[in-house]
Amino acid sequence: MPLSTNSRPGLSSIDANLPELGRQAAQRVFEAIDGVEIPRGEHHVPVRLVVRGSTVVRR
Repeated sequence: MPLSTNSRPGLSSIDANLPELGRQAAQRVFEAIDGVEIPRGEHHVPVRLVVRGSTVVRR
């Protein structure tokens, strides 16, 4: 259980999209095993903000 769900008010947090992160990491490992050259640099995975009570909603 995330710590952010036990606080009052609830803390806003980031959903790091871990299933997609793991999928992409595994894909790159398999590509490396197959001899595919993996481009160096940053690889981005989309994340989302989970707004809870600690964040004021803009009107």
